[in-house]
Amino acid sequence: MAPPLIILIAAAISVLALKGWPVVLAPWLGALVAWAAILLGLAAIALRQSPSRSPRLSHVRRPGPVKRMASALWISMALGLCYLLLLVLPPLAREASDSLTELMQGDAAETFPEFEDADPAAGGDRDPSSGEFEIGTRYNPEGAFIPKSARLTASDKPEISLILPNRRSAESLRKRKQLYVHAFSFHAFDGQRWMDGRGADPKVLRPDAEGWIQLGAGAQEPAYRYTVLHHLYLPGDNTLNTLQGVQRVKVPQVAQLKSGTCLLPPLRRMPGRIYQYAAASSPRLFEDLLAESVPVEAGVTDPLYLAPSTDAALKLQVEELAQRFQGQPQLQERLVALKEWFVDSAEYTTEVDYPEDGRSAVGSFLAEPESRKGFCVHFASATALLLRELGVPSRVTYGWAGGEYHPGYHEFVFRGSHAHAWAEIWLKDQGWVVFDTTPHEARPEAETAAPGAIPPTAQARADVVEKQWSGATGRSLAFPQELLWVLLGLVAFFLLTLLLSFLGSFSPGHPGSRRKAPEARRAYLQVLQQLCAKSGHPKPEGRTWLQHLAQLRGQEVDIAHAEELIAYHYEVAYRGSPRDRRLEKRLCRQLEAR
Repeated sequence: MAPPLIILIAAAISVLALKGWPVVLAPWLGALVAWAAILLGLAAIALRQSPSRSPRLSHVRRPGPVKRMASALWISMALGLCYLLLLVLPPLAREASDSLTELMQGDAAETFPEFEDADPAAGGDRDPSSGEFEIGTRYNPEGAFIPKSARLTASDKPEISLILPNRRSAESLRKRKQLYVHAFSFHAFDGQRWMDGRGADPKVLRPDAEGWIQLGAGAQEPAYRYTVLHHLYLPGDNTLNTLQGVQRVKVPQVAQLKSGTCLLPPLRRMPGRIYQYAAASSPRLFEDLLAESVPVEAGVTDPLYLAPSTDAALKLQVEELAQRFQGQPQLQERLVALKEWFVDSAEYTTEVDYPEDGRSAVGSFLAEPESRKGFCVHFASATALLLRELGVPSRVTYGWAGGEYHPGYHEFVFRGSHAHAWAEIWLKDQGWVVFDTTPHEARPEAETAAPGAIPPTAQARADVVEKQWSGATGRSLAFPQELLWVLLGLVAFFLLTLLLSFLGSFSPGHPGSRRKAPEARRAYLQVLQQLCAKSGHPKPEGRTWLQHLAQLRGQEVDIAHAEELIAYHYEVAYRGSPRDRRLEKRLCRQLEAR
């Protein structure tokens, strides 16, 4: 194979590895693959060359162990710097390219147009007079409004993707049918809207030594590990979006609110960005616990999750309705009865128009069987309040359910049409468990995408490397701080060895060295040097003896014994021949006799 073709193949492999194709690689691993491809290409070219010894170097002495170690050290350092450059330069080049694009096209330039910014009003808090309502998946610090009169609408735009590491894990998740992706939760209800009631400052959580932030306790390993990609909302808070039952995430830091909602730190560069991070979850659904015969017992947690609504009329209404479930002896039976009651007496609809009778939306939903119609936020709100009357800590969670599965990419895409709200309960030894009373036919289920369909993040998976985040930690997902110190150490070592080289530590024969060259320490060379000086032809410093003798021959100077002595010197000094003291003395006497 011709060297140009070898170079072309090595370069192609390097570029593909740095771009993350055909599989998504960590930046350091992609740089390592690219580095290995370049080295193998150079090695293949070197092996093609016929090993021949140049006659022009036949007089050079073989290097000793010290010089061999020094050469190996320099080569290793050069290779390490090349690897780090492959790791650092692509993200920097991409950043520079993006900056130039944004400068030319304005801040509205989008790196991934498939992930478009949501309506700033989205969040379940639209003006009721507009007649339209969307299930909010974007966190609103003012809470989520529960409408009395509205028509439910949904966008088909992709909002978030979960990418599993392999087909086996993706198919396992696909078989669950009911998938819940948590965006944020609320625990306080005033009759009109759910809120998180953040009175104190959020709790800042930072990663452990392995880079993970622990969010949920569990003796077992997480059932699923995955990568999350979702759009950066401008402006506003960006929540940590994960598969329900999250145990840990790999981000620089999060700010955790009382309701369990976690806010992500802002990206360093805002326009046209998406969040990308790793997470691990073990989803927990009430139906799964029943199928596995797991004991159901209410757990002990913050009393905020047991607080009734501050709407006095609604509070009284919920208390009276909850009495019909108190007769069951076991908590599990009461919860099953509650779910069955919603199935039998409540109807799902995408339009609500409750009468203006002074009741709240949830109060109207619970009032009479003929008016017990609503969509998921009504079911979730009523369920959470009834659960609290049964002594079970509960909250209302917003996010996505179902999803669109792309088998060839191991990816689940969640669109605006998958937005959903549901209730969650806190159970002993289980943590937060999904308790969804929305009718099954109205819950979005995971569906397999049409054959040949390409997920919107396919290009993102090939082009995106994890961006550096801003925040108190100052850490980078794409370029860890540890590698920065390694790079600085290598640069410092390079400068130190370069300084020592100039001082002559690695080149003892250098003209500027303070140490004398090996030739100067041999007595017979000193005799020859003195003879040349007496004859009017001294050897200048920096000229080799072979060069000097060639000049003497050109000037027709008698150098017979000098040529024999220099030939002997090169054999001993550079070819490893043993010294002959008697020959040295004889040649010195002959030179001194001239």
